[in-house]
Amino acid sequence: MAPPTICVLGSVGVYRDGELRSLRSRTQRVVLAMLALAEGRTVSAAALADGIWGDDGPQDPRAAVHTVISRLRSSLGPDGGVRTDGDGYALTAGTASDLARFSTLVASADGEPPARRVAILREALGLWRGAPLGDVADTLALRADQTRLELAREQAREALGEALSALGRHDEVLEVLAAVGSPGSVRSERQVALHMQALYGLGRHADALEVYQAHRAVLADSLGLDPSPMLAQLQEAVLTHQVEVVAPAPRQAPPQPTVGWQPSTTTFVGRSRETARLDDLVVGRCTVVTGPGGVGKTRLVTEWLQGRPGTEVVVVDLLGTVADGVDLTVAVALGLRADDRDVRAGILEYLAPESVLLVLDNCEHVLAPVRLLVMDVLRRAPGVRVLATSRQRLGLPQERLLPLAPLPQPEHHDQDAVLLFMDRLRALRPDAPMAQEDLDAAVAVCRRLDGLPLALELAATRAATLGIRGLVDRLDDALALLDGPDQRGLRGVLDWSYNLLAPSRRALLRTLAIFEGPFSLPMAEALVDGVEGADGRRGVAGGLADLVDLGLVGPPDAHDGAHRMLDLVRAYGREALDRSEGLTRSRRSHAVWAADFAREAAQRAVGPEDAAAFATVDRHRADLLAALRWSVQDAPDLAATIAGHLMAVSPFRTDVDLLAWARRVAEHPAVAELPDGPLARAAAARAAALTGDIGWAEGVVDGLLDVADPLTAYLAHHALGIVRLYGNDPAGGLAVVEAGMALAGVATAHRVDFHVTAGLITTYAGDRGRSATHVMAALALADAAGAGAYRAVAAYVEGERLVVEDPVAAVDPLRRAVDLADAVGAPFVWGIASTSLASALVRTGRSDQAGPLLRRLLRHWRQARSWPQVWITVRLTAELLASSGDHEGALVLLDAADHGAGATPVTGTDLQRHRAIRDRAGLDRDGQARVAALAGALSATQVVERAQAALVDVEGGPGGG
Repeated sequence: MAPPTICVLGSVGVYRDGELRSLRSRTQRVVLAMLALAEGRTVSAAALADGIWGDDGPQDPRAAVHTVISRLRSSLGPDGGVRTDGDGYALTAGTASDLARFSTLVASADGEPPARRVAILREALGLWRGAPLGDVADTLALRADQTRLELAREQAREALGEALSALGRHDEVLEVLAAVGSPGSVRSERQVALHMQALYGLGRHADALEVYQAHRAVLADSLGLDPSPMLAQLQEAVLTHQVEVVAPAPRQAPPQPTVGWQPSTTTFVGRSRETARLDDLVVGRCTVVTGPGGVGKTRLVTEWLQGRPGTEVVVVDLLGTVADGVDLTVAVALGLRADDRDVRAGILEYLAPESVLLVLDNCEHVLAPVRLLVMDVLRRAPGVRVLATSRQRLGLPQERLLPLAPLPQPEHHDQDAVLLFMDRLRALRPDAPMAQEDLDAAVAVCRRLDGLPLALELAATRAATLGIRGLVDRLDDALALLDGPDQRGLRGVLDWSYNLLAPSRRALLRTLAIFEGPFSLPMAEALVDGVEGADGRRGVAGGLADLVDLGLVGPPDAHDGAHRMLDLVRAYGREALDRSEGLTRSRRSHAVWAADFAREAAQRAVGPEDAAAFATVDRHRADLLAALRWSVQDAPDLAATIAGHLMAVSPFRTDVDLLAWARRVAEHPAVAELPDGPLARAAAARAAALTGDIGWAEGVVDGLLDVADPLTAYLAHHALGIVRLYGNDPAGGLAVVEAGMALAGVATAHRVDFHVTAGLITTYAGDRGRSATHVMAALALADAAGAGAYRAVAAYVEGERLVVEDPVAAVDPLRRAVDLADAVGAPFVWGIASTSLASALVRTGRSDQAGPLLRRLLRHWRQARSWPQVWITVRLTAELLASSGDHEGALVLLDAADHGAGATPVTGTDLQRHRAIRDRAGLDRDGQARVAALAGALSATQVVERAQAALVDVEGGPGGG
């Protein structure tokens, strides 16, 4: 590690590892400044104590100074930076300071040619960051040094002005003098003379005379003096036009672009927005195009340059350059001769008068030396603009970034990613088949490869021999399939980025590759606990920022703040994780996160944050499924926790895959004896009952009603209540849910479910009084819980009760339930409320509204595989068909629904209406047999398709809407 550099030419601090670090303690800043100003000489402890405390020092100032020095050594780093010398202290021989560097540069400028002197003095003045000594400049012991430093800077500026004047660069002389003083203050005669000569050289003779007159007035008013004979002679020379000024030096021929980037021969696809953005950014002094390897940074800049033939450009490809060779590589690109002189100084001297665009390509592996070089170029060469490409930003305050992301994920074959892939494929195989199936396969290829241009180009080479559809079948191992020589294959590109990382950053990347989808900083922090080689939670934020800078992880999304990782990077990270033998440990950490997440989601789902809870479950669904898949085999205790709490949210989520895995967890032989085993079984039973598998649900829930855990007991009672409701056992269902209402510790929102189920049971049984009581209780409890989804389900049961008594009055509460469920993101509640609304619309003759809603519901329930609701929707479709005159079509659907697997029995007023439909059809025995035979021959899928087609016919018929 390089020794620290002490900084006093501005705020006092320490420059180490590429950044300036301030010291929190003022006493440390005073001591550090005194030692740096001594320039290697020893400063006694007494002098240091006097400088720190003056007359108000501690009783034992020597011991107090020793304490300050000890803490200062800790701030300066492992090598300490301060040595003890007898009764005093001094900076160690290897500790540099910006003051020493400034003094050395100023001294070395003497005797050099003017152009060389300009470069050196600009470098010296570039070390200054503000007023010398910063906030400790008012310390009594440092005031004289502060004045001395200000004077040294002013003299260096004057020397720079003289060197610029000798080159005839009069406008730059004025810029330098503007920072030194003004005509209204006492200035040195050296400054006044330079000012007058510069104005004269620019043809501003009257202004030059005004500078002289202003200086004479200030001298007279402030000091009672006249200008010196030298200035008087210069005034005379201006008046008689006899001032000898140097004409601006003729410009050298602009450097020619290096041979390195040849014009591209392939089509440039997309990136119009990025190209336009580059036009805007390159107006500034420093632009950096960043992005992951293979995203097309170099190609974008190449294409942009080809569209600007008049731009004076120097291109430097740093791909094969080592850190110590950056200056030499740039010098060679500039056509400079490498001799014994300082290469950096030669670069800056050459570029100082130029107006060129310096392009530095592939900077990421030599970031520190490139950063320092660009800093010097920006300071010393005002006409030079820098355009760099790097997987990481340079980290300069002046830089303007153009982050380059992969091409957008395509939905159609006429989008940029597919156009790029097909262009490269046609170049290799002009006769490649382009049927619709091939174009669809091309879209799939581009989506699987994240739209990464390098991956698409490599995939095109494989598709030329395998065919596009053959390529799709082999993309499960894209890293191997699309590999290439050296750094030109996917693996080589990723190796290059991976090897740029510190070991702790590699460990973090490997660990984060476990995530299947987006992840937040807290998720990443939770995952690294106990991960070998990582920095722990404290190091995650910085490590994640480094991975983002290098393009290996996406930046936080503006909407949800989550990071995303390209699938190819994830695959690479998992390979590395497997090689490091950390896969199992990371899988377990991932499952622990999922268990904590599910537990929190279940808690949030019963209160005002339910919508946010549902949204986060959706966002992280892929990771929750992955955690379940792994843990059900390797950590059933975690699987039980994950499944149990996720399914506790299930009345409002219709996720078939999560339900399937929850059932697998419930059926695991070891789960029943685990702490969360009963919870997992009860939750899976309730979810199964809601989707119509009441036989399985009843078998699983048996024996769970007496469990002490309130959440488990609630789920078990609710599950069995639904089983009894769907099984046409109103008395048994009512008894179960009333027992649930008496449970202690059940959440307020969960009590809504008991009253909703009781309200449905009593409604279908025709008990209007008890039904109204339960509905009112459900509405009140839902308001008390503050959960939007429970408000929606309570509004649904209110409307469902009215559908039986007054379908017209039912429409408003059902629409409210639909809107509430849609707003909060509760698709199951949206479905049951919409089904009840469709029933009210059918019964009130509003077929133009009922038809489209029924078609949407058939798709909804079929996708959710909630067959009880599918058959209810089919029956409602039959009622709509009957009202439009298609009696036979209605009877086919009714017969099919009566025998459908998972169908609930028809009761109450529904039974009466269905009998009326059969009576109106007027079919004889043969006709009834024909309908029954057709209905019995149809599969469940065919029944749904038949219902959807019939609804389309109804909407398109007379009066259809």
